[in-house]
Amino acid sequence: IGQGVAILPGISRSGTTIACSLATGMKRKDAAQYSFLLSIPAILAGNLSQYKAFANLKPQLLINYLAGFVCSFLVGYLVIAFLIRLIEVSRLKYFAVYCWLIGLLSIVLIILGF
Repeated sequence: IGQGVAILPGISRSGTTIACSLATGMKRKDAAQYSFLLSIPAILAGNLSQYKAFANLKPQLLINYLAGFVCSFLVGYLVIAFLIRLIEVSRLKYFAVYCWLIGLLSIVLIILGF
Protein backbone atom coordinates (compact mmCIF):
# COMPACT_ATOMS: atom_id res chain seq x y z
CA ILE A 1 0.00 0.00 0.00
CA GLY A 2 2.83 2.38 0.93
CA GLN A 3 4.57 1.95 -2.39
CA GLY A 4 1.28 2.52 -4.21
CA VAL A 5 0.68 5.78 -2.32
CA ALA A 6 4.14 6.92 -3.34
CA ILE A 7 2.99 7.15 -6.96
CA LEU A 8 1.66 10.60 -6.07
CA PRO A 9 4.06 13.44 -6.94
CA GLY A 10 6.17 14.60 -4.01
CA ILE A 11 5.66 11.44 -1.95
CA SER A 12 8.87 9.58 -1.14
CA ARG A 13 8.62 5.91 -2.09
CA SER A 14 11.32 4.81 0.30
CA GLY A 15 10.03 7.07 3.07
CA THR A 16 6.51 5.72 2.69
CA THR A 17 7.57 2.08 2.62
CA ILE A 18 9.89 2.53 5.61
CA ALA A 19 7.14 4.30 7.59
CA CYS A 20 4.59 1.58 6.75
CA SER A 21 7.07 -1.15 7.66
CA LEU A 22 7.83 0.50 11.00
CA ALA A 23 4.08 0.83 11.64
CA THR A 24 3.74 -2.95 11.26
CA GLY A 25 6.39 -3.54 13.92
CA MET A 26 9.46 -4.19 11.77
CA LYS A 27 12.85 -3.29 13.18
CA ARG A 28 14.39 -0.13 11.73
CA LYS A 29 17.20 -1.86 9.85
CA ASP A 30 14.85 -4.50 8.43
CA ALA A 31 12.37 -1.80 7.33
CA ALA A 32 15.10 0.13 5.52
CA GLN A 33 16.51 -2.96 3.82
CA TYR A 34 13.02 -4.07 2.79
CA SER A 35 12.28 -0.64 1.35
CA PHE A 36 15.44 -0.61 -0.74
CA LEU A 37 14.80 -4.18 -1.94
CA LEU A 38 11.33 -3.07 -3.06
CA SER A 39 12.96 -0.41 -5.23
CA ILE A 40 14.74 -2.96 -7.43
CA PRO A 41 11.71 -3.83 -9.65
CA ALA A 42 10.83 -0.14 -10.08
CA ILE A 43 14.38 0.76 -11.06
CA LEU A 44 14.62 -2.18 -13.47
CA ALA A 45 11.29 -1.28 -15.07
CA GLY A 46 12.42 2.32 -15.50
CA ASN A 47 15.62 1.18 -17.17
CA LEU A 48 13.84 -1.29 -19.43
CA SER A 49 11.48 1.46 -20.58
CA GLN A 50 14.55 3.23 -21.99
CA TYR A 51 15.67 0.18 -23.97
CA LYS A 52 15.13 1.78 -27.39
CA ALA A 53 17.47 4.66 -26.51
CA PHE A 54 20.22 2.20 -25.55
CA ALA A 55 19.63 -0.06 -28.55
CA ASN A 56 20.70 2.78 -30.86
CA LEU A 57 23.67 3.81 -28.72
CA LYS A 58 26.77 4.79 -30.66
CA PRO A 59 29.76 2.59 -29.73
CA GLN A 60 31.97 5.60 -28.95
CA LEU A 61 29.51 6.67 -26.22
CA LEU A 62 29.51 3.28 -24.52
CA ILE A 63 32.45 4.14 -22.25
CA ASN A 64 30.66 7.30 -21.09
CA TYR A 65 27.53 5.36 -20.19
CA LEU A 66 29.58 2.66 -18.50
CA ALA A 67 31.47 5.24 -16.42
CA GLY A 68 28.17 6.88 -15.44
CA PHE A 69 26.70 3.51 -14.48
CA VAL A 70 29.70 2.57 -12.31
CA CYS A 71 29.76 5.98 -10.63
CA SER A 72 26.02 6.01 -9.90
CA PHE A 73 26.17 2.42 -8.63
CA LEU A 74 29.00 3.22 -6.20
CA VAL A 75 27.42 6.45 -4.95
CA GLY A 76 24.02 4.75 -4.64
CA TYR A 77 25.52 1.88 -2.67
CA LEU A 78 27.30 4.25 -0.28
CA VAL A 79 24.20 6.40 0.23
CA ILE A 80 21.98 3.38 0.89
CA ALA A 81 24.52 2.00 3.40
CA PHE A 82 24.65 5.42 5.09
CA LEU A 83 20.85 5.72 5.24
CA ILE A 84 20.43 2.22 6.68
CA ARG A 85 23.00 3.05 9.37
CA LEU A 86 21.30 6.40 10.04
CA ILE A 87 17.91 4.73 10.39
CA GLU A 88 19.40 2.19 12.81
CA VAL A 89 20.97 4.70 15.19
CA SER A 90 18.82 7.82 15.06
CA ARG A 91 15.27 8.97 14.90
CA LEU A 92 13.66 9.79 11.62
CA LYS A 93 12.42 13.17 12.84
CA TYR A 94 15.64 14.85 11.71
CA PHE A 95 15.24 13.36 8.26
CA ALA A 96 11.60 14.50 8.22
CA VAL A 97 12.66 18.07 9.05
CA TYR A 98 15.23 17.92 6.24
CA CYS A 99 12.58 16.69 3.79
CA TRP A 100 10.17 19.47 4.79
CA LEU A 101 12.86 22.11 4.37
CA ILE A 102 13.89 20.81 0.95
CA GLY A 103 10.23 20.63 -0.07
CA LEU A 104 9.58 24.20 1.03
CA LEU A 105 12.73 25.40 -0.71
CA SER A 106 11.59 23.64 -3.90
CA ILE A 107 8.19 25.33 -3.74
CA VAL A 108 9.79 28.75 -3.21
CA LEU A 109 12.18 28.20 -6.14
CA ILE A 110 9.30 27.14 -8.39
CA ILE A 111 7.30 30.22 -7.41
CA LEU A 112 10.33 32.41 -8.13
CA GLY A 113 10.70 30.79 -11.55
CA PHE A 114 13.89 28.78 -11.07
